[in-house]
Amino acid sequence: MEGRTPEARRAEVIRDMTSAPGDDYELFLRHLTRSVTWFVLLALVFPATLLLLVPASFLPGGRDGTPFLAILFAASLLTFFALFMACVHLLKALVVNYLLEDRWDGRSRVGRALMLAQTPDVVVALGLAVLVARSLV
Repeated sequence: MEGRTPEARRAEVIRDMTSAPGDDYELFLRHLTRSVTWFVLLALVFPATLLLLVPASFLPGGRDGTPFLAILFAASLLTFFALFMACVHLLKALVVNYLLEDRWDGRSRVGRALMLAQTPDVVVALGLAVLVARSLV
């Protein structure tokens, strides 16, 4: 870290996060790191949403009122989205470590789409979060 500017360190972190991994171990570490990050976000979001629900229960209509149910839906959507994103990345890390061990090919279009793209992760996590949040309301 000595002798390097913050901009150089930031550029290295961004390059590490966005470049294609060289081997399966790098890919495993990337997904494991993202999973831990999402679990940390979950640990921050969950208590905040609970603290938000307490005053919301005193809004007109109480716990059966529309404002409380809207806040409950939004809070559970945020919480479950973070949970499912963490789980998706943990699942990808396990798949890379145990199923794709020594078989990762960064040149495969399907492999890159499944293991590197964020859009499928977001779609799956958001879809599951909406289903679970909707079942709570």
